[in-house]
Amino acid sequence: MRRMNVQAVVRKKLAEALAGVEVRTSVPADRPAKLVVVRREGGAAQNQLLDAPGIGVDVWAPSEAEACELCMLAADEIMSLTFAEGFALVTEEVMASQYDQLTDSPHWYASYSLITYKPIE
Repeated sequence: MRRMNVQAVVRKKLAEALAGVEVRTSVPADRPAKLVVVRREGGAAQNQLLDAPGIGVDVWAPSEAEACELCMLAADEIMSLTFAEGFALVTEEVMASQYDQLTDSPHWYASYSLITYKPIE
């Protein structure tokens, strides 16, 4: 059984929920004013059935308030991932403002520890 591509699943869910906001797995060369980036940041398979990935979410927006709100909306979606979708456990580890000095723009970051399994199709 192949494990779930958690990065792709979470990116798709956020893209559907955050209408009008670009959601990607990497930062494009020409970063839009509002952007959410989802990346798998580690973790490892526990056995043939369970995976324990870490997911990071980076959020940029024109203002600190917009970046915070967008990060919180993304967090609500991630925390609502269900067992039926293949998510046995979702834990938020960090959510913090990390102003982007290089681009002089508001930036928020959140990380999550997950336990996932590949649902039977």
